[in-house]
Amino acid sequence: MNRKQHKKKASIALGSIMLMLSGCSILSPIPNTEINNFQIVFTPPNTETTTQSETKLPKQNLTLFVTPLSTEQPYNSTDMYYQQEKYILASYQLSRWATLPSKMITQTLTRSLETQHIFENVVSSNFIGYANYRLTGTLNKLVQVVDKNGAKVFLSVSYTLVSADNGRVIASKNFTLSAPSEANAKSYAKTTNLLANKLANNVSTWLLEASVKTQTKKSTLST
Repeated sequence: MNRKQHKKKASIALGSIMLMLSGCSILSPIPNTEINNFQIVFTPPNTETTTQSETKLPKQNLTLFVTPLSTEQPYNSTDMYYQQEKYILASYQLSRWATLPSKMITQTLTRSLETQHIFENVVSSNFIGYANYRLTGTLNKLVQVVDKNGAKVFLSVSYTLVSADNGRVIASKNFTLSAPSEANAKSYAKTTNLLANKLANNVSTWLLEASVKTQTKKSTLST
């Protein structure tokens, strides 16, 4: 084999190797960008907290029907909204809520009420039967605000307690909570969970006070 032929074969072999490598690159799978799905869940209180709650919140022999929260736009979404400028909402591209925040907040409240035992029964939208009270509500806002001072999560929910006997509004209240967070989705979710559980405790206390007041008024009128 002369020198010219050897050089030609070497060039062909090198070209084949480059083609194979190029083909492998084209056919290799493109790595998927992972999406983080965050939950809002009920956090059971410790023994000491439970004892204190049960002492402060005596049990009512009544049934409470907790309806799913409605939601103000644009928060009827799994997008995790944050705000860096007034009137401008943005959302984390690689993070979202596992399901609608309104659903998870309703579940958190229901679980909290069941744990605190301030009502004989706490029922949800699947319940068929009689309930003394109906609790309705609206998620007004869930957003992380980021500015030069840091980040903060804001949660606002309005609730209305209605008598099932006559449809009369017994009490209504807007709950607005906030807490500092880091300017990232994970901290946003962690802070939202803290606020949702704090909201559940605040609503439980408010429900008991409204219920006791109503039952006392009924007893007074019946005597």
